[in-house]
Amino acid sequence: MRAMHTVLASIAVIGFTARSTFLAAQETTRLLVEPCKQRCELTLISDSEYGDDSGPGELLASGIRGWLDESGRMYIVGAPGTSVQVFGSDGAFLRKIGSGGSGSEELSDVSALVITEDGVFSVLDRGLGMILSFDWTGATLGRARPPPWFPLGLKAISVGDGLAIQHADIRTPDRVGYPLHLLNLESGEVGESFGSVTGEYDFRSGLNHVITGGPSGQSLWMAEMYTYRIELWEANQLL
Repeated sequence: MRAMHTVLASIAVIGFTARSTFLAAQETTRLLVEPCKQRCELTLISDSEYGDDSGPGELLASGIRGWLDESGRMYIVGAPGTSVQVFGSDGAFLRKIGSGGSGSEELSDVSALVITEDGVFSVLDRGLGMILSFDWTGATLGRARPPPWFPLGLKAISVGDGLAIQHADIRTPDRVGYPLHLLNLESGEVGESFGSVTGEYDFRSGLNHVITGGPSGQSLWMAEMYTYRIELWEANQLL
């Protein structure tokens, strides 16, 4: 139930503020909007259901998150993040990918998942300190160890061509203070860090941010769930 409230809060913030302003990339200006004085009435409508009563399709993890590909397959991850459960467009369980451990077919602590193309995805495993790529059948397509950082962030979106933008706290001298990072999923390299002009960023509120794709292929919206503010940022270069 907590996860559902988080999603709804995020949608409410983006829907309210996006109509109010459009912030150019790399600007420090932030628009603060007076909170809505009227209560927002939200109605939940069930679209799809996933998970079996028992067996490998049972959802036993906590903090469950899901991602859809173009064919409607759902990829579900939850704590402790040692596997990815795949469901079909009809909600039927298809397979479980990964198990707890550090072997070639195992996962340790998946922090984020990125759909890179239909039926293909990458996971950022902070336990292994690696990026692993699979197709929906469970075949391993690639493994990369990001130098010199670990994929600690919880949010990442694909921007095409094997690239993703991740919201993460990267504690290295040249990356710290920039919450957004252009990541090569094949090599693990970070080509650009941005999201702050000065490089000073309060990571204590990082988990309260949500990101989603922007109007161009290399841009995104970033919003705080508990602040009436939305920012548009754009990566300036490709790897």
